[in-house]
Amino acid sequence: MGRIAAIIQKERLLAYPQGQGKNGLLFQWQINQGNIREYIVEITDTLIICQTREQAEIMQRSESFEVDMSYKRVKDSKTQEVVFAKFVEKQNRIITLARVFTSGKSDEEAYALIFSRVSASTQRYTGRPLRFFPIHGSGIQAVVMDMDLGQWNSLARYLDSISDLNIPKEELAMSLVIFCQIHFKRGIRECLRGVKYRHGAKERMMSILDTPTKEDYQVALRIIIESEPSVKIQEWAKHKMRDNIASGLHRGSTKVPWLVFDQTRHNTNAVEQSHFKVNNRGRQLTLIQAIDNGRAVDRKDMEEFQSFEKKRLRPHYRANTTSEAMYSHMARCADRQQEEFHDPNKAPSENSISMSFSTTGVPVQTRLVKRLKVSRKKRDETTRPDISGIEDLQKEEEAEDIRARVLEKRLANKKR
Repeated sequence: MGRIAAIIQKERLLAYPQGQGKNGLLFQWQINQGNIREYIVEITDTLIICQTREQAEIMQRSESFEVDMSYKRVKDSKTQEVVFAKFVEKQNRIITLARVFTSGKSDEEAYALIFSRVSASTQRYTGRPLRFFPIHGSGIQAVVMDMDLGQWNSLARYLDSISDLNIPKEELAMSLVIFCQIHFKRGIRECLRGVKYRHGAKERMMSILDTPTKEDYQVALRIIIESEPSVKIQEWAKHKMRDNIASGLHRGSTKVPWLVFDQTRHNTNAVEQSHFKVNNRGRQLTLIQAIDNGRAVDRKDMEEFQSFEKKRLRPHYRANTTSEAMYSHMARCADRQQEEFHDPNKAPSENSISMSFSTTGVPVQTRLVKRLKVSRKKRDETTRPDISGIEDLQKEEEAEDIRARVLEKRLANKKR
């Protein structure tokens, strides 16, 4: 081992005497290092529940949420992350409600335990457990997930455990679950890959969501089964004929109240965006690193959420108005176009168009910027035609003009 590697190893052992896995996390949790108990609510043999008081309060007030699982964040292949999130419409932003790291079996009992412990965590912070509309007549009216029957069955099992009603658990789940239509469309593409099918099969498979009644939905699927030669497509159609699948996909077949079904987002973009934000900080991490990154992202989201709720202040990187968003986009495009002209190794765009805008957003000048073609040999030598200097100067002036207009609009909005 080299000298530098030895120093790094020494510092790592000093910072994490019990390692960066489950044992190291337990050590930090027991001594409450960095107030970690404000974020990690509970640690068991198979589950780690991560939730703050603010997240629990938002979840308690929510009428719907989305749930999804990720396998990429933690290096240990046995550890998975389940994320609960929602889209806050009035703020136009995504809020993570809870994170659960699980290393147990991926069966119905394990998933049901996740729902149970998240509800218990919410109750610990707010004094009230999660309430579900099909059981309590108030509370969560819809849960959006992908078409993973393991998650669906586990939610049904959990609902049955908290229900005093004489209603089958399948009925309770069908009255609550809405499936992600993006996963539905993705499943169609996967189904058609590498198989023979009739022309227009994709459109017919997509059209089942638009059928007006439950009977029409079933008829459309039967026609697909009878007409398509591929066994794979036939199995896809039989899967969509199941009552629990049809209820989560089709308005005419659902047991969710129609008003709730129409108003709820039919995708899991909130949890996908939550995965994306935290994955930008790294994948295949140790357990402690993954939890620390999730805590940092969730803390920032909560601070921005509370700033808007209390003071109506948006993050500085988010536009306050449509016009500001448009001007900001034009400024970014101008920057990218300027970088393209300065990069001799990048192929020029054939339809590169430069536009100048007035303060109202109306284009006042449009012209095609003609660029001389540069041979591959000259491009490798990082040479440019003589005319490039003039074009670069023009582009820089136009980019500077757009930035000035954006700044002017922002100052005007602040004065209002």
